[in-house]
Amino acid sequence: MPLYKFQQNDIFHNRIEAHPQCNFFIYSGSIYYNNRPSFHGAFTSTKATADLIVEGNSTPDIGVADGLDNDTITLTDAEGNEVTFKFDKSVTTIDGSVGSSGNVIVGISDVTSRAQVMIQLRGAINSVTGYDQSADAGSSTNYTLNITAARIQGGPILVLRQDTAGTAGNTSITINSPGINSKISGPTKFTGGNLASDQGGLSAGGVPAGYVSLYGLNIDRVSGSSLTQRVVAANMQPVKSPDIIYPFIIKDGSYTDFKETRITTLDGRGVPTIDTLDPGDIVTGSYSLSASITKEYFAADHVHRASIDLRDAFSTEALVPNTNNLGISVKSSMGSKIVALQNTLDSYINLSHHYAYSSASLAVESNSVASWSKAEQELGLISIPSIFYDSSIQKGTVNLKFYITGTLVGELKDERENGELIQVGPSGSYESGSVAGVVLYNEGFVLLTGSWDLTKAGYAFGPAHTEWYLGSPNTKSSPRWIDFAQTIATGSVDTPQSSYELDFKGTSYVPTMTMLAHARKGHLNHSNNPTYIKHGQTLTAITSSRKFRENTELEIKNTISSSHLGHSASFKRQTYISKIGIYDEKKNLIGIAKVATPVKKTEERDFTFKLKLDF
Repeated sequence: MPLYKFQQNDIFHNRIEAHPQCNFFIYSGSIYYNNRPSFHGAFTSTKATADLIVEGNSTPDIGVADGLDNDTITLTDAEGNEVTFKFDKSVTTIDGSVGSSGNVIVGISDVTSRAQVMIQLRGAINSVTGYDQSADAGSSTNYTLNITAARIQGGPILVLRQDTAGTAGNTSITINSPGINSKISGPTKFTGGNLASDQGGLSAGGVPAGYVSLYGLNIDRVSGSSLTQRVVAANMQPVKSPDIIYPFIIKDGSYTDFKETRITTLDGRGVPTIDTLDPGDIVTGSYSLSASITKEYFAADHVHRASIDLRDAFSTEALVPNTNNLGISVKSSMGSKIVALQNTLDSYINLSHHYAYSSASLAVESNSVASWSKAEQELGLISIPSIFYDSSIQKGTVNLKFYITGTLVGELKDERENGELIQVGPSGSYESGSVAGVVLYNEGFVLLTGSWDLTKAGYAFGPAHTEWYLGSPNTKSSPRWIDFAQTIATGSVDTPQSSYELDFKGTSYVPTMTMLAHARKGHLNHSNNPTYIKHGQTLTAITSSRKFRENTELEIKNTISSSHLGHSASFKRQTYISKIGIYDEKKNLIGIAKVATPVKKTEERDFTFKLKLDF
């Protein structure tokens, strides 16, 4: 296997421009991204589990049975069936029968260790469903419990498992075991139940439906699903291993990480409280970091209203202006984001005058455009995180569709590629050809200003339509473009007949490296593969306790085919190239490229393999 150094013209660095498609469908407050299904965060279904342990002395003469006598454990399966088990030191019964109290009997009269207690409990749990309890004194019906006492681990530890996978199996556990010389302990509920097909939970990325994850570290993990680390030592509780990956950093005394660490929180008034960390303390974060589109509605005269709200907050001392308590969340909730976008909007005026924050800023005749101010207009703002579009939204790809009962009542498109969202459909719709908003391509905002009735009588849709788009029974109105995707903001299900679709393409620049690997004529025609040698030859010429020498006259297998029947073609050296290894300057293997089909290499032929790597 010879090594060849890449020459100056064998490696090229380039950048590929890609345009990934994004589709959002919004209905009843839920977002669906690129038609990804919703489920609860793992790719496989899991059954909820729980561990019970017997604490206390391990020998009967110290009173294991005495300590557990009349103690009870109540279990509930995923279907809602509830059964209570009661320990009884006077019997050995574990067949699923019911005592006079109506509880399933767990006989422990002959137990000799804490492990035997769990053997008896396992037998009772696994016998419940198969036993006819209707004839017992304490029961008028037959109990069903779809829970299996799976195994005994670590002596006194009994592992319980729901028979049905899914979150419904994360049911409660009630233990009444006060303990004298021994007691039963365990969790208050089953954990780890997950069903991959559960709707309305998490998406394929382990994040809420309609979201994408910045990191895929927890893509197949769900909180509470980890296996329990067994503790063999007596009288010790089992310990759960971390099941979710999270970032962390340790505060130390070397000052290499932090000189000083402060944690700041806000109370109801937004007043900060400070806690200083000590060396050895761990600062943790959380994954997955995720994002989705959001929709915000701004009522008429919203800037002035925000100013009044802030003034009132100061006057009531809900906010104190002379402190540093006006954090981002407070300013965002009480201020107007449209004001913050003023300079950005005005910077796009060269594309279209519809971007102008105020028509007064336009250097045109007063009669050429309508008068407006976005500080006073009723507006809808859709925010798209950059994780969806990367560098910018591609011009000419933005498309918004408004549906009523599945029928298209309005469609917007930036068909002029200048940011104007023009109503292009359906054919014959009211205000067709009008501008209903603008797109901020680099910032990821869609600002909607269209306030006309999309179901105006006499036009394409037909009958007039109204719903509670703003989430209040007092504001039932006709569908308008400023109401687009409003259910995201309100979480409202008051618009069951309305649905929305947003399409666009992003712009991503992917750094690539292209490497040319050459297999020249007369090269690479020898192999160290044992199959390269003709079968049946003696590989060692001399071998003894003191000497070993390989046969230097081994014949190479002739793999040259002949067109004539029964005729052997003349020998030629040939190999088959199946892999290409890439090494760094220290000859460390850093990558392997495989070809789909091995390439036959003869002495008369040369090849160049083109390897491309995207970063």
